[in-house]
Amino acid sequence: MSETLVIELTPDLGGLARAGTVAEDGRWLGDLGAESLSGRSAIVVVPGEWVASHSLMLPAFAPQKLVKILPGVLDERISRAGADRHFAVLAAGAADRPATVAVMDRAVMDRIMILLAGLGISATLLVPDYMLLPQPDEGVNAARYHGRVLARFADGSGFAAEADLADTMLAGSQTAPEKISSPVLLPAACGTEATLLQGAFAPRGDVAAMLVWFRRSGVLALLAFALWLATGFYAAYDNNRRADATYAAAEAVFRKALPDVPRIVNMQAQMRRAVAGYAQEGGGEFFALSDRVFRAVEASDQTLVESLRYDQTTGDMVLNMSFASYAEGDSFRRALQEGGLLVREGSSRQDGARVFSELTVRRAG
Repeated sequence: MSETLVIELTPDLGGLARAGTVAEDGRWLGDLGAESLSGRSAIVVVPGEWVASHSLMLPAFAPQKLVKILPGVLDERISRAGADRHFAVLAAGAADRPATVAVMDRAVMDRIMILLAGLGISATLLVPDYMLLPQPDEGVNAARYHGRVLARFADGSGFAAEADLADTMLAGSQTAPEKISSPVLLPAACGTEATLLQGAFAPRGDVAAMLVWFRRSGVLALLAFALWLATGFYAAYDNNRRADATYAAAEAVFRKALPDVPRIVNMQAQMRRAVAGYAQEGGGEFFALSDRVFRAVEASDQTLVESLRYDQTTGDMVLNMSFASYAEGDSFRRALQEGGLLVREGSSRQDGARVFSELTVRRAG
């Protein structure tokens, strides 16, 4: 039967509050002494008072990319500026669901890792205790735990606090929280994926252990591993380079479109607000024209929009287009006219295999 070791740290992070094993079916099998833990891997539960969590919408980046942008995203939510912080994504969001992110002092993480190293324990997960409570569909799920109160909100975030403070924070939100014991709470750590072991504290693989099975052909295994590592490193480097280039290009377009925005915090959210603002200020005409133009562009794989410019004063949109032939250009103009647009043709020229034309369009009437 497979067993998982779960340990809980004391509120002051000075030692172990409890340690024990959990069965596959979630039963607490029993406590263990600190002397029997050295050299073992364990899920480590951290007092939630040391970890602040937030619920917010994040762009669809890879977790390692999100950890890099969290300092800027959470800048306005952190009360003390300039401190050395550790950030982690506890629960990934979706297009319609916010993510749960955590922030804590980096010095606290260092204390935890030093304590675990001194005990000879290798942490597989490091999770705040309030994240072990079930996430409610609405409202808040709270429980009294060893003189403290743990709370988990419907948005995925939560907190841990002394009972008096927590009662004030939860006043009016629910009835008095019921007590919960360690053998009930701690086994939930085996079913969570939330972990603070991210960024600089992400676990590193044991290469020597991977090569144990290849003793008779150690050189060949080492070469194969080196080749795999080089291939993976190149792929990761190339993917990261492409991601950075895409993000840089998106940032350049963002700054060109919104030059008055002093700082980019959440590009997607800021652009969404700007688009909504332009729509309210009369930019609806631009989007109406853009919609019809791009519908016509989608009808031909060889038709490209090289650039466009919109004059809000006149309501005209100037398009610089390129086509595979003059006939394709004529078809595109007819598609615009059939879509209810007035089309005025400017200069046209052929450069190599492409035909470039300048068109001015506006809505009829």
